[in-house]
Amino acid sequence: MKKTYLYTFLGITLNAIENSMTIVTNLGSILWPASIVNMMHAFGWTMCASIFTEGIVISFLTMILERRMSWKQWRKELIFLTPYSVLMQAFATVWRWWGIDKLDFIPRFGVDIFGLLISFTGLAMYSECAWCFHPHDALSSCLKSR
Repeated sequence: MKKTYLYTFLGITLNAIENSMTIVTNLGSILWPASIVNMMHAFGWTMCASIFTEGIVISFLTMILERRMSWKQWRKELIFLTPYSVLMQAFATVWRWWGIDKLDFIPRFGVDIFGLLISFTGLAMYSECAWCFHPHDALSSCLKSR
């Protein structure tokens, strides 16, 4: 069981490291992190606040669509959202400090592609553990089953 928690947290961390990298390059991101950027700009929020708030809203939307209130699932999504949102903000700050957002197009493009590949690795890790998920993953599963 300890390995499950370790791999889940490692997967969340990898996902946050690389999703924040794709956001900072501003060249393309996975759908959900891209929506975070829109919220950040629209509301003037931090990345952390945007991720956490959107995650909570999506979690409740999923429960409404499934027509059942699963507080156990909601707690697990909260367990995911808390470190994920904080780590996304922290790593985005690091990437900007390193100047990734100021690189020329070709190196930035390479960083973006690398970020996408590693992000999928993190997603695979925490999905395989099946202990907690991002609320968007639960929403996607809900929509697929309809």
